[in-house]
Amino acid sequence: MTKREEQVVRNELFFRGVNERLQRLERSFEKHETAFVCECGNRRCTRLVPLSLDEYRHVRANSQHFAILPGHEDVTVESVVQRGARFLVVAKTGAAAVAAEADNLRLSPH
Repeated sequence: MTKREEQVVRNELFFRGVNERLQRLERSFEKHETAFVCECGNRRCTRLVPLSLDEYRHVRANSQHFAILPGHEDVTVESVVQRGARFLVVAKTGAAAVAAEADNLRLSPH
């Protein structure tokens, strides 16, 4: 994996961690419609992706999937597996997929 690809993956994993914390907070308030931080690899992106808790849970059911805004995909580390009007679901590929899986194990409750 190149240094640029490593940075993209670190950025995406950071934003996924933020969204995991948001999901836990939303659950505690029993709110079902919300928005999550775009999980793209652009460190400067702080845009919100409109997702319900169920939609986010669906994305997170696969540790290699990330929710991003249309146009934020990066074909060097991911492929689009679902296209929608509000958001895309991308799957990590290669070394990025391995890093996503390792991060998922770290985030999972023991």
